[in-house]
Amino acid sequence: LEYDFNSNSLAVTVIRAEDLPALDMGGTSDPYVKVYLLPDKKKKFETKVHRKTLSPEFNETFTFK
Repeated sequence: LEYDFNSNSLAVTVIRAEDLPALDMGGTSDPYVKVYLLPDKKKKFETKVHRKTLSPEFNETFTFK
């Protein structure tokens, strides 16, 4: 999480998740992350979906201006 006062922007980095619960019959999940700032839910970002894993590595950064 990083705020830049010069550009008036907030950078949010999603790094990883670990030991997520399995949600399908095969014992895995297809996780992704939704990021938005309250109270405005209109501006949102989503990471890529990582198929069949319970410990995804995202390494994605999103910038709110």
